[in-house]
Amino acid sequence: MRPPTTASRARRTPRAAFVVDALRAEKEGQRYLDPLVVMTGEEYERTTMPEMVHLIERAISERYGVRAAFFVRSGRRPGETR
Repeated sequence: MRPPTTASRARRTPRAAFVVDALRAEKEGQRYLDPLVVMTGEEYERTTMPEMVHLIERAISERYGVRAAFFVRSGRRPGETR
C-alpha cells in the first residue's frame, strides 16, 4: 500500500476550525463575525481535548467575565488515540 500523497493528506485536514457561541453565531457569507476560538486545521489536529477545553474556557471567561466549568469524561475527541 502506498503512503498517502500530500494532496490526500491535505483533504483530511480541515482548513480551519471555529468554536462559536450559540448566542453569537452570526455569519457574513461564510465568515463567522464573533467566534470564540479560531485555529488552523493543523492547530486543531495537534490540540488535545484538555487543551481545547482550556482555550474555550479562557475565551468564555474573557468574553463574559465568568469562569466556565466543563466536565470532560475521557479527555479525548472521538477517534483520538493519543
